[in-house]
Amino acid sequence: MARKQHGLPWLGRERGRPNWYIYYYDAGSQRVRRVSADTDDRQRAEEALGDFIKQRARNAPAGPAEPPERYAIMTALRYYADKRAPDLASVAQVGFAIDKLTEHFKAAKVSTLTPEALKAYERARMGKGIKRGTVRRELAVLSAALNHAQKNGKVTTFPRIVLPAPGAPKTLHLDEHEVRRLLATTRAVPHLYVWTMLALNTGARKGALLELTWTQVQFDSGMIYLNPEGREQTTKGRAIVPMSATLRECLSQAFERRSSPFVIEYRGGRVSDIKKAFARACKDAGLVGVTPHTLRHTAGTLMARAGIDLHVIAKVLGHSYSKTTQLYAHHRPEWLRGAVEIMGKVTG
Repeated sequence: MARKQHGLPWLGRERGRPNWYIYYYDAGSQRVRRVSADTDDRQRAEEALGDFIKQRARNAPAGPAEPPERYAIMTALRYYADKRAPDLASVAQVGFAIDKLTEHFKAAKVSTLTPEALKAYERARMGKGIKRGTVRRELAVLSAALNHAQKNGKVTTFPRIVLPAPGAPKTLHLDEHEVRRLLATTRAVPHLYVWTMLALNTGARKGALLELTWTQVQFDSGMIYLNPEGREQTTKGRAIVPMSATLRECLSQAFERRSSPFVIEYRGGRVSDIKKAFARACKDAGLVGVTPHTLRHTAGTLMARAGIDLHVIAKVLGHSYSKTTQLYAHHRPEWLRGAVEIMGKVTG
């Protein structure tokens, strides 16, 4: 039985039936309904889901802008889910956030989004063990949804959404010995080994690597284009990264045995996530508190310690220069030595 969800339509299966189904919330009947995706293949079902979402967006009726005291928060979230979210790289995370926001605010109007109401949402979510960073991302989705509704003439105005303060940046990283232990445990799982090699050699985010196709890997030039053609570049930048000799060898072997368009594949299909397999590999390697994102920080840290210019590290990681400095400058204290020496001469 599919779970009730008010955000984006989603995929599911019924017991004893091979095909995938598309589930969606019907506002008129206030019930979850389903349509068959007419396939038992996950990738084709995801394509059918995307077509379904876009068709719903095209069929959505237009209407005059409502004042915030009459426009429901859930209406703004559903409109965002139909019209904007399908084009985002983080569509799954946005859909999850919309579900949680709708579950909490229910039929409340936009005008009720006072600072106290936002703090109440933060307390409610964190009371369930949710981290402040996750709550911040969820409220950012709410802000984006309301902004989208206003720009498209759905609501006349809305209160400013004040986000919780961001937490301290995560800078856990592996040393060289830990990297070798991790690689040794992933070798028995080919798709996880390729992902780990890519993560360590490019510093790219998990999602970018799971979405990577062979058309983005150019062996002739030795470059990997992490941002696929046609995808809008977002604040989470995706860089063009050269292949190291070690990574080129790894990818060449993976290319020879490929059976799908995706670089990270399993049994001929795209891998949707490597979180569980990665956790098992870390446990086998004796690594505690390590997540896929740790490898991104590992790449940045090892580059900084090797003396790579922070501007270059920013380009490789797709970071802003200010964020790169915040995360990695302390690994290169000599980087600032020239600046303070000038002041030393002046004051000496």
